[in-house]
Amino acid sequence: MSDRTKLVISVLLVTFAVSLGAIQNAIVKVIGPNYPSVIIVFTQYVFCFVFLTPLIIRSKGKVLKTKNFGLIVLRSIAGLFYFFGMFIGVHYISLMDVSLLSNTGPLFAPLLVLLFLHQRLNRHLWLGLIIGFIGVGIILRPDHDVFSFGGLVSLGSGLSMAVAIVSLGELAKRENQRTVLVYYFLIVSIVLIPFVIWKWQTPNLIVLSLLIVNAVLMLFHQAALIKGLSLGASSKLAVLFYVGVVVSAIIDWWFWQEIPTILSIIGAIVIFVGGAIVILLGKQIKKA
Repeated sequence: MSDRTKLVISVLLVTFAVSLGAIQNAIVKVIGPNYPSVIIVFTQYVFCFVFLTPLIIRSKGKVLKTKNFGLIVLRSIAGLFYFFGMFIGVHYISLMDVSLLSNTGPLFAPLLVLLFLHQRLNRHLWLGLIIGFIGVGIILRPDHDVFSFGGLVSLGSGLSMAVAIVSLGELAKRENQRTVLVYYFLIVSIVLIPFVIWKWQTPNLIVLSLLIVNAVLMLFHQAALIKGLSLGASSKLAVLFYVGVVVSAIIDWWFWQEIPTILSIIGAIVIFVGGAIVILLGKQIKKA
């Protein structure tokens, strides 16, 4: 397979994955704010883990062997909070704004690298970060209802995404990809069990159907994202995460007749520009 073919396939897979993520958010919004988010998240992780059980059996447990368990736990918990932030946010603000704020991970990631991995950023990356966070400020403007619990939780989702990005970058150097994925679904499922018992509500047929659809989408989302990023340069492909913002805006308009405000559109454009600069120049981070 040529490099050009790999690039085309990777772009299609990542675009497909982030589009599925936008659809997941819409499904959660349909389920409604009265059904616990913890059950929605738990369902999708358990489904994915059960699907991967044959892999554990075939490897005779070897896929569970790791020397990086602490880092894997960090990545798993970050992924958990990423989904929680999104799924809670959709009950309070528009899908587009949730998608924008939860995909600020590429803006936070360089700052985490600076603080915890002691790598300094060049001026181009700082420029991208400043532009990107100006866009976040526009979205979280004080005179708008996005400057609320839902907006802040969605922004927290973006910070969690950044932790996941940085930890995955370190795990990619040390650990088998399948091991990270299996533990990701297993750890989150175990962590959520007591909360699911506490918050349990028996779903009706419609909610149950939507939970199953969401879980299936989660599986395809993860599979397409991992495969896509493995075929191409993740630092370049990460800019495609913003496709989810466009898909979310279309879904919002089509199903809920929510039209983005001028400031939301301006904020989106500013975040796109800042995020693109950070992502495309991400390889230029230098050792301090």
